[in-house]
Amino acid sequence: YVYLLSENNETRRMLAGDLGKNVANTALTSQPGAGLNLGSNWTLNANSYALYFTGLPEKSNDAIFGKFVGRNAAGQIAEINGIKAITGAFRTATEGERVDFMLSLNSSISSGAPSVNAVLPSIIQNLNEIQYLIIEGINLNLHPTNRLVAFVNIATGQEYVCPNIQTQTDGRQIVIEYNLSTLPLGDYRIKIVNGAVINNVASSASFSLVNQLNWVPINLTWENIALNGARNTRSLYSSNQIQYIQDDNVAHRIADGISPTTSVNAVFESTAQSPLILNLNKDFYLESEISHGWSTQGNNNIVYSEGVIGFIGLSYYKQNDLLNNIDFGVRMNVGGTSLGTGKLYTAQGEYLGGDIGWQGNYNGGILKIVFIKKGGVLKILYRNSTINKIVSFNVDLSQQYLYPSILINNTANSDFSASFRLVKLAILS
Repeated sequence: YVYLLSENNETRRMLAGDLGKNVANTALTSQPGAGLNLGSNWTLNANSYALYFTGLPEKSNDAIFGKFVGRNAAGQIAEINGIKAITGAFRTATEGERVDFMLSLNSSISSGAPSVNAVLPSIIQNLNEIQYLIIEGINLNLHPTNRLVAFVNIATGQEYVCPNIQTQTDGRQIVIEYNLSTLPLGDYRIKIVNGAVINNVASSASFSLVNQLNWVPINLTWENIALNGARNTRSLYSSNQIQYIQDDNVAHRIADGISPTTSVNAVFESTAQSPLILNLNKDFYLESEISHGWSTQGNNNIVYSEGVIGFIGLSYYKQNDLLNNIDFGVRMNVGGTSLGTGKLYTAQGEYLGGDIGWQGNYNGGILKIVFIKKGGVLKILYRNSTINKIVSFNVDLSQQYLYPSILINNTANSDFSASFRLVKLAILS
């Protein structure tokens, strides 16, 4: 025990183990030489209350203050040099956060090697006028004077310097102003020099300069193909667009010839009024957009497996030959814990992006897809706010035609919609 003496010389006895328990409620003032010397591990539990250290001296310019204070997952505090903490932060940072940090270190001038992921538009008609190209990629915020942007003719290697360019502070885009009529027709890549750093021209995205773009009116008819006796009756059609709509209303499903407990297999494919539109004997440029949405506002009396798988794009085959896939375009996995909501792939199964995990309601937004067919090669550009990818495939010219197609397999207790819109079509010459 400990005996305490009051101002009136009264004594009180208390347990010695209770000494110091009210330190946290006391405004303590240290005396010269005072401190706390730990004899073993010691824990301060803040119990989710804010903990402040105020009035510290400023030591930013003191060379001897070069250490960091670090904390591990258990809450232990220790002295560290900061290297692993900083590198660990970069590993978990987003690409945008890493780019912003690098730009801040270099007065907003990109320090890494430039990379060109896309040139827009990718096919340009040779006109005697100023035209504007947008270069997209990373590390594109260039030095104000020690820089160069040039078109490189793929066939000849000849370079054509672009004197009028505008960069963006995020380092992701360059706008080029140029009269392209001074260039020979052909295919071009982009060369970028930023100080002593140059991009890999051979892997740069390219664009084509052509003599004429023959824009073709898009006027398609869509055939609603029934599989297993099922025919979707609520989908909407126009000359350049189809919107697939599937709900799980019992009456609607029975009217379509679909058992309320059976998965939906619905196929829609276009047949062009003019076979020349996507004739593989011709080169073409086709811009399109897809969108899709999902809701779990389903009928409680219906139970089936989770998920929607959809294919949208171009197919060699039509009618009942189109059963399981398309040849070129996008595959959508939408809904369900196993599929993951909003995953997008190429038709060949290469992951594009868009996985946001399981959600009860989902709007996939718009994904722009550009198909460029030149000779025996079909180049496909996928673009939205998070996806920017270009893939190339050899096409089977013996198939003669490619048909815009949409194939939906909806096996979910959900309402699902998908749209395929053909925006612009040109026959190249």
